[in-house]
Amino acid sequence: MYFVKGNGVRPTEQSVLEKMQKDHLANMGAQAAKGNLLAAGPCTDKGGDRRGITVLLAKNREQCLTFFKDDPYVQNHLLEVAVVFWKADKRVFTPKLASEEMGEFELISVYGDLSKNEAKTLSRIGVGGVVSGEKNETYKFPTEVWIVPKDKSNEFRQAAGKRWLDHPEWMVGIPLYMAKGGIKFGS
Repeated sequence: MYFVKGNGVRPTEQSVLEKMQKDHLANMGAQAAKGNLLAAGPCTDKGGDRRGITVLLAKNREQCLTFFKDDPYVQNHLLEVAVVFWKADKRVFTPKLASEEMGEFELISVYGDLSKNEAKTLSRIGVGGVVSGEKNETYKFPTEVWIVPKDKSNEFRQAAGKRWLDHPEWMVGIPLYMAKGGIKFGS
């Protein structure tokens, strides 16, 4: 799921914002401890609304939403939850979310269909899969989403092939910061 920009009014008091952030991170940690949350991190979507991504194990949209019902950003409508169903291999995720060492990655959204050969080649560099959104979401969903180590993002684009290089708008990257070791790349 994505945390996307909401329409709530941001508190002006620093102490209120600090408590909201502390409670937000505590909820994320609780979801990880329960085994619901596999990976998470803030993303910098310049000009867009995405503020973070969270990879969850959930049966449906309603279950996903329950994970964040106590999140102060969601309760105060500073962030909204946009549910995306992602067919990715959950075996590549490891329970290392408590790590304080953050790594820089890129969240690459693909707006077009990858061939099986392209996807196989790209899976040596990043972790990804087909996504689908629910009809009641207003967010425009890509056809695939990939998480790639930042130092491999150019290699990823080269491996995607000429048609992707000729149409860079079909493959949009957003900086993403997550705990190192949370994903096994090249599996």
